[in-house]
Amino acid sequence: MNNHIGQASFSIIILSIGLLIIYLFDVFKADAPKKNNELLIPQVLAHDCELFTKPVQVDSQGSIRAFRETDISSEVDGRVVTLSDSFLSGRLVKKDTILIEIDPEPYQLALNAAEAQIAQAQLNLAQEQARADQAKKDWLSVGRNLADASDLALRKPQIDLAKASIKAAQADLDLAKRRLRQCTIKAPFDGYIERTNIGVGQVVRAGSMLGHIIDSRKVEVTLPILNQDMAFLELPNEKSIPSNVVIEANVGQTQHKWKAKLTRIIPRIGARNQQFICVAEIEEPFAGSIPLLPDLFIKAQVDGIIPQSVIEIPRDCIHEGNYVWLLTDKSTLQRQDVNIIRYNKQAADIDYNGETVLINQGLHPGDRICVTRLPVMANNLNVKILEQAAPTLIE
Repeated sequence: MNNHIGQASFSIIILSIGLLIIYLFDVFKADAPKKNNELLIPQVLAHDCELFTKPVQVDSQGSIRAFRETDISSEVDGRVVTLSDSFLSGRLVKKDTILIEIDPEPYQLALNAAEAQIAQAQLNLAQEQARADQAKKDWLSVGRNLADASDLALRKPQIDLAKASIKAAQADLDLAKRRLRQCTIKAPFDGYIERTNIGVGQVVRAGSMLGHIIDSRKVEVTLPILNQDMAFLELPNEKSIPSNVVIEANVGQTQHKWKAKLTRIIPRIGARNQQFICVAEIEEPFAGSIPLLPDLFIKAQVDGIIPQSVIEIPRDCIHEGNYVWLLTDKSTLQRQDVNIIRYNKQAADIDYNGETVLINQGLHPGDRICVTRLPVMANNLNVKILEQAAPTLIE
């Protein structure tokens, strides 16, 4: 009996202690963290729309070619007696620089003979005129009317023949002088000698090609222009101001630039690629440290027109090729369809990813568009606009 009473008391004591511990845990337990029910607000980068006020840059490429070039040839037969030190491949020469001299002696002798011939013809004319004067006096001395005299009696045919002989002799003299001048071969224009094919003592024939000269005052390059790009170029003509062109070429490890002008268009379209061919001219191609030589491969940027009422935006802002996401005053997204008239590969002021597009419908100056591409984008989506920071997510 006593044992049962003791076990019951012990059980009551253990139960009381357990209840006390549960009570103390309930009193002193820490507050559970409250669940954050705020939604995640994505941050986005904004771009402010402005009017495009620069000339459109049209890219092209090609190879430099000579603006003017010609073969240096002989117009007379003879032996080469002198070659100028300037007549070497790669030498720059000025117009009328003496390059080659052919033995002038045979042509000097021909000139002397022509001079003697014209002197003889002039003498013959003077003699015939004296005979004609005497024939006229003889006709009148016997009381005959001068109007009845024949041309032969007055020696008119003989005088005409003497005058014609003078003209023929003068022509021979002029030809002899010309042949003598042609013994000296000069540079036809400012240029550089590309190659030579002659040596001192060599006998040449008229028409022989002795060398080749390329104009050094100007070179040109043909630039193929895509059909769709022609709408952004002002076609060169006599009344328009030539468009500016920047020519670029890598020589060694250095990039060099030259200024050029778009001067004309070749009147034929490429049959296979339907491209227009424009020609740009570069003045003084040898004035810099690196000469702009024919056959050098170059890249070109042509200044086109300045389109009216056009907005330029980063290409990354375009979604599916025809719309952007506007940022409203309430910091929400709004889809806006746009019309793209050109893709630019060079983005000078807004170079987010190297390319921009030109928009002529759907956007206005002052509009703000979303540059950041979010996983989910929808109308009225709340966003936080960053002015300069990279887009991130707020947690």
